[in-house]
Amino acid sequence: MNGSSRKTKWKGDTLHVCALEMEYFLTSDATLVGLKYNKETEKFTASTESKVIDPHNPDETKICFKQLELDDDTWVREVISEELINKAIEMASAGHDTFMQIPTGVKTKLHDKAVVRVRQVHSIQ
Repeated sequence: MNGSSRKTKWKGDTLHVCALEMEYFLTSDATLVGLKYNKETEKFTASTESKVIDPHNPDETKICFKQLELDDDTWVREVISEELINKAIEMASAGHDTFMQIPTGVKTKLHDKAVVRVRQVHSIQ
């Protein structure tokens, strides 16, 4: 869920405008299968795989791979050992731009399908 707010003032009489925008997402199950570190941005990129229903044949599923740059790596540090995280950082320092394979896939949820965006605006004089 993403949100933002804003206040605006006018000269003379003060007008307060508060805008709130929220975006809601569906989640899907995924497995973390790889990790790499970018030493320039100092961010991790996660490689995930998930099963999705084939839109052309609802009786079949297919494997979908996604690569996600992580703005916040807290959850990765909670579910992956420090040894594997250090190995990913070492690989990047050695100039390797490849994903380090996660030996035991970590189950996670991806917020990957926007469902609705809600915007509320309130003004008070």
